[in-house]
Amino acid sequence: MEDILKHNFAAPNQLATIYYMKERVEDGRSYYTFEYGLRTPIYATTSFATLQVMADSLKILQI
Repeated sequence: MEDILKHNFAAPNQLATIYYMKERVEDGRSYYTFEYGLRTPIYATTSFATLQVMADSLKILQI
């Protein structure tokens, strides 16, 4: 999950941190909801995102 956060959500100069993560399974599909923070020397932000993992695909829903 750290690699997905670093490469899909964070800019190269941002430090990414996962604060909370929860997994749930519905209809055979795995969903991971997590709270993450992105920080630079100037500012910081905290957000939520949900990832859906199926057999051969990954879908990202950012809230």
